[in-house]
Order: sequence, then structure tokens, then C-alpha cells
Amino acid sequence: RLQPGRRLLDWPVDVVALADALGLERFAVMGSSGGGPYALACAHQIPDRLTHVVLVNSSAPLDRPGAYRGYGPLHFAAWWAVAHVPAWPRVAA
Repeated sequence: RLQPGRRLLDWPVDVVALADALGLERFAVMGSSGGGPYALACAHQIPDRLTHVVLVNSSAPLDRPGAYRGYGPLHFAAWWAVAHVPAWPRVAA
């Protein structure tokens, strides 16, 4: 469910709540694809709880200046569509 006003750095609070509920004092997080920024948010906010942070085929937020720098035309078009065309993920799938 969407929670208005949430930010990327709010995510680690939920991760800590889950870890506490599971009785995990220390744990690792992995972010794959668009989950990479969430794993990095955990690394930033809760480093004392983490044993490892792994990023797999992750990308940076596409709304930042220079996010597409270095992409070839095909990659640029595909990532631009992901960021700007709401139906694109369904079409691509």
C-alpha cells in the first residue's frame, strides 16, 4: 500500500522492524535491479546491523542529472521508457 511522503531513506526502518520481528541482530541485504538503491539506503542508515550489502545488476535512480551518461542509443531509449512511460514494463514483459 502506498504511503504518501515516504522517501528512500524510510525503507531501512521497515527492514529493521522485520529483522527485529525475526530475531535477527545482524543480517545481510541484497538489492537486485531497482532494489539496489534500497539496499544502499540500508547500508547508509543501519551499517551496524549489516554483515554484507550486495548489489546485483543494479541501477542508479533515473531521475538524477547525468543518469543516462555513457548509455548507447538502445540502452538510453529503453531506460528512458522505463522512467517516463508508465505502461512500458508491461509492454516489455
